[in-house]
Amino acid sequence: MKSHTYTDRTDAAGKNEHTKNLGIMCELLNDRADLVEKYFVLPTFEIDDYLAMQLELDTAEVLSCYNDLIDHKNSFVSERNFQCYFTSLQLDLLTQYVNELHLFFSDVTNEEMRQLFSGKLFRPLKSTNNRIVAFFFDALCSQNLICKQWQKVIDRNNLILSSADGRPLNSSKISSALSVAKQDNRSIYVTIKKSVQHIATS
Repeated sequence: MKSHTYTDRTDAAGKNEHTKNLGIMCELLNDRADLVEKYFVLPTFEIDDYLAMQLELDTAEVLSCYNDLIDHKNSFVSERNFQCYFTSLQLDLLTQYVNELHLFFSDVTNEEMRQLFSGKLFRPLKSTNNRIVAFFFDALCSQNLICKQWQKVIDRNNLILSSADGRPLNSSKISSALSVAKQDNRSIYVTIKKSVQHIATS
């Protein structure tokens, strides 16, 4: 897969899309031998076959009979980082908006943002409001700036501490917070959408 790391696309959106697609292929080949065996032996591979495979990849658990085939050192490849690419300008804007929105108790630096989106923070960041943080990351995902498995990335890497109890946010808590946030019409959520859209188009 390393030979496919590079892309002819020079724009941030194109690089993000390429990185996400590469992550999907890594997950499929490294973690889902069952799907490879099921779909890659078909006489023909039509769009409906692809969509069915994609649905299973997104929603189904790995079958236990394939556990021994998985290289656990490299498993969950697509859930270890956000599969994103930010230009210097986008990173500056990202840091600026995270601080302006007071997503975390302490202001963050560009370097901390690099570490966060690489899934390798030296120490986790503490959320000031789980709902707002969840909504911000979901907005990034909606603009194709980070992968759709972002909740699992935060969970698996213990990147963010809950505003409620100071413990690492897991996927369940993030999902619940996001569900509540999406039903809230306060201006902060409109501001988040505009801020993230600005990042995506810069």
